[in-house]
Amino acid sequence: MNCIVTGVAGFIGSALARRLIEMGHSVSGIDCLLENLYSNDYKIENLNGLMKNKSFTFCEVDLRDSNLRIDLEEIDIIFHLAAMAGLKTTWSDFKVYQDCNILATNNLLQLIKGNGSAKFVYSSTSSVYGKIASGDENSRLSPHSPYGVTKLAAEYLIESYNIDSTILRFFSVFGPRQRPDMAYSKIISQVHEGKTVEIFGDGNQIRSNTFITDLVDALILTGFNRAPSRIYNVAGSEKISLNHAVKKITDLLGKKALIQYSEAREGDQIMTSGDSSLIARELGWTPQINFDLGIKLQVEQFLNAQKIRKSIL
Repeated sequence: MNCIVTGVAGFIGSALARRLIEMGHSVSGIDCLLENLYSNDYKIENLNGLMKNKSFTFCEVDLRDSNLRIDLEEIDIIFHLAAMAGLKTTWSDFKVYQDCNILATNNLLQLIKGNGSAKFVYSSTSSVYGKIASGDENSRLSPHSPYGVTKLAAEYLIESYNIDSTILRFFSVFGPRQRPDMAYSKIISQVHEGKTVEIFGDGNQIRSNTFITDLVDALILTGFNRAPSRIYNVAGSEKISLNHAVKKITDLLGKKALIQYSEAREGDQIMTSGDSSLIARELGWTPQINFDLGIKLQVEQFLNAQKIRKSIL
């Protein structure tokens, strides 16, 4: 199969590309290497690993470009993971969320429409449900942040184009090589370095964390499935509080955490507890990695990366 992965230099995109290559597929990776959330050093490291494979090609392309040109000939699946994520700047810089999540998706859809028969898989988010994301895909859609609003708008765009598509709503993805701006990555780094861990709210907010390899499984299952267009929740089966996660991380690192509780951020979700029974029933997907093992693997990868950096220096 010939696949396109947008956002290929990111956490999820690079993990998906690696798996597709291991399966023997060809991957064309697309990324504009935007540095709004974190340094491109992380993305370049991901790309360097992928570039060692002959079946991988990389194009630095900005999907926001009105003159967007991508060769879709002989492409079987398009995994659209490129987006502006995160909550930190969602209120102060709406335009980048609008352009990266809505405009870029529309530009890509314009190219796809009437151009080949590629399957289109879109990465959405539990944020489309709002502060409490609990239930199945028919739950009320009520995003409480510009990020969630723009991701939901992109979902509606995809449905309006009437193409062969699947939308996956991700729930709190974690694991090795997680983006450095994401909660667990930040907490692991801060505890390791003896810095204060800032927790927004009381720490009792609940997440149904999804391990990265389980998420990649879901992406591949949906990408290679030619069933009618669907929207699927993809969520881990365990519900973990942030306080519990911090305790687990400190235990794994063998250190105490200096915790500062701050006012909850506007738009933060109180609980995510996704019902993934639809994708389980139709495609046989179930999460394989529980939280304890997943966070252990993430901490181990972080510590190994630290050792490698020290040896280079």
